[in-house]
Amino acid sequence: MNAARHLLVIMPHTGECFSCSGTVAKHTRAGDRATLVSVCSGAERLGEAWERHVEGCRRGAAVLGAEFEALSFPSGGMLEVTWQTKVAIAEVIRRLRPDVMITMPRESMYEQPHSDHEATHLLVYYARDLAARRIELPSGLPPHFVNDLYFLGDGSPGDIFVDVGDVQELVREAWEAISYGDLLASSHGALPLGVSLKRPVVYQRRVGPDRAVEAFRACYYREKTLDLLPA
Repeated sequence: MNAARHLLVIMPHTGECFSCSGTVAKHTRAGDRATLVSVCSGAERLGEAWERHVEGCRRGAAVLGAEFEALSFPSGGMLEVTWQTKVAIAEVIRRLRPDVMITMPRESMYEQPHSDHEATHLLVYYARDLAARRIELPSGLPPHFVNDLYFLGDGSPGDIFVDVGDVQELVREAWEAISYGDLLASSHGALPLGVSLKRPVVYQRRVGPDRAVEAFRACYYREKTLDLLPA
């Protein structure tokens, strides 16, 4: 029997975190641990609506058998890749000590590029290396290396597909709990609910002939890594 693993989903926003709901549910059903971490906060402009959303995210994560954390970095293009932000993410990695991580790819998955996505990709990529180095960080926690790093895929050849059909009820319950539509209404008042900026052809190819959402984003690609970082 394989030992339980810890899956860390670390994304710029809560929506990207819960886009991995199916994969998270598959892991927790198999006995693994899972934690969802949203890097960017809407607290700077949403106030109480953001706090209600965070509580919903905790409930949604619990439905999946996972935990949820929200970091306090600002969003809307204000997230910067600095030494301080890299250290903050490295501290999360050292504290949670995951075996597997999923994060955003560097290239945009939207018709309109989003700087928070690229910044989060770079932060996770660099922080993963920093967390593994023999460098003293403020927390004093020991180094930790995550060998398995995955990025959200777009259905391209070579992507790894995860069949999440058997956990769709959990996925639905989780999305209902987080009330994501309410957050969009608060933060994107000019964007009608139900309208997506995501790429319609390649990115959603995996959803099937009826364009259902069951397998939405249930594909990833893995970075080729060394077993150990060089000294």
